[in-house]
This record gives sequence, structure tokens and C-alpha cells, in this order.
Amino acid sequence: MSCPMPNVLLDGDILAVHRVLRWYDPRTWLAARIRRVSTSYWNHVGILHLSRADGIWHVVEAVVGGGVVSTPFVWYKYRPNEYHLAVFRADLKFTERAEVAGWAMQQVGRPYDLAKIAAIRALQLLPDWILAPAAIPGIVTNTSGNALICSQLVIEAYRKVGLSLAGDYGGPGDVVRNPALRRVAS
Repeated sequence: MSCPMPNVLLDGDILAVHRVLRWYDPRTWLAARIRRVSTSYWNHVGILHLSRADGIWHVVEAVVGGGVVSTPFVWYKYRPNEYHLAVFRADLKFTERAEVAGWAMQQVGRPYDLAKIAAIRALQLLPDWILAPAAIPGIVTNTSGNALICSQLVIEAYRKVGLSLAGDYGGPGDVVRNPALRRVAS
């Protein structure tokens, strides 16, 4: 799978990430479980933003190790053996794109919602015969008012311009399956 090229990107686009499963790396086992439970190829999302300060593309994302951060896009782009990428876009006006990306950038520094993600992971590790995957959204709600997970960051950013991508709990797959988005690069 090829990487999206920066010349097709627009502020506010959504970067969908698939972490490649490696049998020897337990961190990827949970990514595989997320994909299985959510029936989605994608297990992480972020918002693309062209930095006016340094002229490079960044992914504004919520990550376990640092909360909401701005990661240079090349960090993902040059790791094709670790990550598969796709870019999804909503039909927004220029001002709405700027609002989505700007709001996301204002969230940099907010904490990662460890309580929410721990609850989600615990529920996802249960066998399907104990807990149906469809029950997870009803059990897990917003747990830490100021903290975010990756999909929640994207969902809230798009709500700022009146576009509802998913409910209060929606994973990366729920976000990119929204019919208001179209895939523009992979």
C-alpha cells in the first residue's frame, strides 16, 4: 500500500492508520483486536494540518504516550512496513477546514483518556461470546472530561463545523465509514 503524497492533502483531512501486525510485538495484538471488534481495517485516526511555522504537514493526534500531539506526517510516511495510511476528506469550505485543523491544534497538550481506553481495551479482550462487540459503546462513555482518545479528537473537531462523524463513542472505523467522507489517497 503506497503512502499519501503531501500534494493531495488539505488542512482538516483525516489520516487513517493501520498498524501492521507483528506476531512478536504485543502492542500490535491490541491493534489487531481493535480492527476485529470494530470490523475496520483502520485502528487510529488523526487530523492533518499544514504548519505555517515550518511549512510541513503534521498529524494532530491523541496518543497513549503523550496525549494530544502534533506529529510530523513524515513520521508515518516513511514507515510503510509498520503503517498503512489513507486520507479521508469531507466536502468542507476553506474556512471550515481551517476551523477543524485550528481547533485540533488548540488541543495539543490535552491528556490522553487512559481511563476510557483502558475500559475499551478490557472490554475488547473479552471473548465475543461473553460480550458482543456492539455492547462496547453502551458501556464506555466519556470518562475523563478534558482527556481524549484519537477518534474522539477527530469527532469533536468536525462537530465544530456541524458535521457529526460518529456518536460519543466511535472508533477509527466508525469515523472513516461515515458517508460524508470520501477516500482521497492511500
